[in-house]
Amino acid sequence: MNQKAICPECMKVFEVPGEDFNTIISCFTCGAGFNPLKELTRAALESTKTPEFQASFKEHISERNKNISHKEFVAGVENGTMGFKCFFGEPFQLLTIPQKKIFALFVIFYKFAPFVLVPIWAYHERNWWILFGIAASQFGIFLAARAAVRGAKSASGGFLPFVFIGLWIATGIRSIETFYSLWALWSWALFLIAEDYQRHCATQNLVASSAVFDDAVTNQKVMIVRRDD
Repeated sequence: MNQKAICPECMKVFEVPGEDFNTIISCFTCGAGFNPLKELTRAALESTKTPEFQASFKEHISERNKNISHKEFVAGVENGTMGFKCFFGEPFQLLTIPQKKIFALFVIFYKFAPFVLVPIWAYHERNWWILFGIAASQFGIFLAARAAVRGAKSASGGFLPFVFIGLWIATGIRSIETFYSLWALWSWALFLIAEDYQRHCATQNLVASSAVFDDAVTNQKVMIVRRDD
């Protein structure tokens, strides 16, 4: 089935075969090369940044939050039928100052520690190939971020513990391959722990304080969702 594509250069609209929609094609008018699917995704993302879209979306959030009391939310969380989503900002904004400091420590450990510890170990071993452990740690963060967005931890990076254990057994704990897998596992696991921590704390704060709940709902910091939505 043909799909409509829009050239990002001349804005000409034309149809391309469905099997070519995620490949590089050339515009029939100006000859510019582009990927129709990526351009469609980019245009959709750009549209969400307009003031009109954000105002409309905030109105939608307010409508979804209407007539939901703190008592009802607490009962929903306790029985597993209610939760929340953050579309403007992160659950981090609902954390207390001590909780934010703990979350920041997790971020330091998974994001910045590899840039310090890996070079130190490379210098100790006099093996500069070890520096690629930094790239491995960034790959772990990439997988964890995908898992957090999709809500499917086993689908994005869940294989890393098995890779680490397998390489440990096959090549030994001091092998460079095991070292790479360790740093990927390190960043992946700590990223997910940090995400779970801020989500858990934000939920507990919304449950514990009606003032925090009312502020979050009134200012569209959260959208209350039912599990069957």
